[in-house]
Parts: sequence; C-alpha cells; structure tokens
Amino acid sequence: MKDQGTIYKETWGDETQEEAAERHKRASAISSAYYDLITENYESGWGRKFHFCRFLPGETIDTGLARHEHLLALNLKLGPGKKALDLGFGVGEPAREIALFSGAHVTGININIPHIARAQVLSKQAGIGEDKVKFQFGDFTDIPFPDNSFDAVYAIEATCYAANLKDVYSEAHRVLKPGGYFATMEFMMTPRYDASNPVHKQIKYRIMRGTGCHDLVTEPTVLTALKDSGLQCIRHEDIHATSQGGPPWWAPIDGNMAPFWAWRDKWMIFKMKEWFFHIWLFLVWVLACVGLMKWKDYVSMEELCEGVWGMRDGGREGIFTPDFMFVARKPGGKDD
Repeated sequence: MKDQGTIYKETWGDETQEEAAERHKRASAISSAYYDLITENYESGWGRKFHFCRFLPGETIDTGLARHEHLLALNLKLGPGKKALDLGFGVGEPAREIALFSGAHVTGININIPHIARAQVLSKQAGIGEDKVKFQFGDFTDIPFPDNSFDAVYAIEATCYAANLKDVYSEAHRVLKPGGYFATMEFMMTPRYDASNPVHKQIKYRIMRGTGCHDLVTEPTVLTALKDSGLQCIRHEDIHATSQGGPPWWAPIDGNMAPFWAWRDKWMIFKMKEWFFHIWLFLVWVLACVGLMKWKDYVSMEELCEGVWGMRDGGREGIFTPDFMFVARKPGGKDD
C-alpha cells in the first residue's frame, strides 16, 4: 500500500496541460493531502501561523505576523458584537489572534480534519472558548451557513487551494450580510512573471508543488472573480511591493538572520538556511531508508524544501507574492 508521501509525489510529474487539468479537478484533495503530510513540519519549522507578512525595522517575526492579522481585522471593520468567518484557518492561530484583537467572534471552516482537531486543542490550551472562536468542518466552495450570516469573511493565503476562485468568492458574498466586508491575502504571480521564461516557470512549479497549490493566478484573474461573484472590490495591492524599511517577506526563508534580533527568530531562521536543509534532508533520508523514520517524513521534508526555495526565489525575482491583498464589500447595508 502506498504511503502519503508516495501518493503526493505522484501528483507532480511532467508539467503538461493534461497534468495541470487533472490537478485542477483534484485541487481540494491535493491541498488536504499536502497538509496531512506537511503540518508537523510547518509547526516545528515556522510556527502556528501558516502565512507570511511585511516586516517593520527591528520587529520580531511574531510581531510582524500579528500586525499582518490586525491589518485584516481593521480592513474588515471588526469589533465587539461582529461575526467573522475564517476560510481555511490552518491550526487556528490567526483566528484566535483576530478574535482577541478585535473582540469579534470568529468561526473557522476547513476540510482538513487534523487541522480542525489541532485548532480545537490549541484553543483549549490557550483558554479560549467557543464563545470567542469556533472551528468546524466546511468547504469554502460550499459554506455550511445560511445567507447573510456574517459581518465579515476573510482568508489568509488559503483560497489558492480552490479550483475556482469565483466559487469561493460567490459563497463569501452569499453568507455576508449586506454591507459586509470580504478580505483575502492571495498567493499570486506578480506582473513581473513571464510565462515564456523557463526560469520563471520552474520557480512557479516549485512553489505549487511545495505548497500544494494546483495553480497560481494573477491579479486580473482575482479581480474578475470578485466582480463575477457580486462583490465590489474597494482596495487591492501587493503589500510587499513597497518596503516599510524592514527586511523583505522572504528574508527568513532565505536564512537571513541579520535583520532579526530575537534569539527565537535567529534559531528559526538558522534552520531555514539551505545548507542546513540539505544536511537535515540527507539525515531524514538515511533514517527512512533504515526504517527509523517513515518514508513520508522524508517526502514531507523534500516537498517543504521545494516550496521554501521556490518562494524564496520567487521573492528574489519579484515574480511571486504571498500577500496580494484584496478588500471587497457586499452591496447593500446602511452605507449604500
């Protein structure tokens, strides 16, 4: 019987139109299989917030990640008494942060059962009850709530796993109250990406394979999907396109410790250095070969390396951003 690692690797062969079409059809299954494989490494290597952020000079990684989440909460106009929906919440750390920061109640939906269980355990350990944050099963292309249920809906680097963005955005539109806000941070290829450039194509493929995304879209695709869903886009920008004086978003995964002063950050970034990854990957391979580790553990590390190095190179080249922010609104409400 094939293990998880072998099954996932077989998803990615030669980059042909037929293979791309097959991945498109299996987008949700691929992303769920990816996170079954990779979540433990994500948590141990990066932490419980499965996203990137823009850094200010001298701030810690945790501070930057939290500020990133606060930015979303502010754009969504969240506050006490408001209800927000988190699409694809990872292990729930951003949802907990947004709920505590804003005072709003946050409900998270996810199709990955281990993520749901892990998020619930972490909330219990943090003493955060379901009166503040609740996690449950749900597909963001078929949201299990009635029309007009939420004041805000958001996604952080998650809707890249959908086969069709319009399906996700249309569901967000449906469950939003009139006048409610939708915000998303999208994994995207930037206008500098050249599909005829073989280096660019290879970087894109490595990012897709190493993050479990069946494809990576561009700004016009997202804007069209928002318009077709009935949402009115009121703000859209690559938040990494302009610097605020701090290191770029990809500095930690490039192994660049210099801009970060906290020892916890330095240790985490040290583990991201490419030579360290190669040594660790070799050790895991040896242990898997002699039966002291599972083969899926090796594949998990191998795919993680693909994703990390692909995103790093995409950041260096300026052809990929993990956080193109779109803020939209459902028509109606007292402001119309």
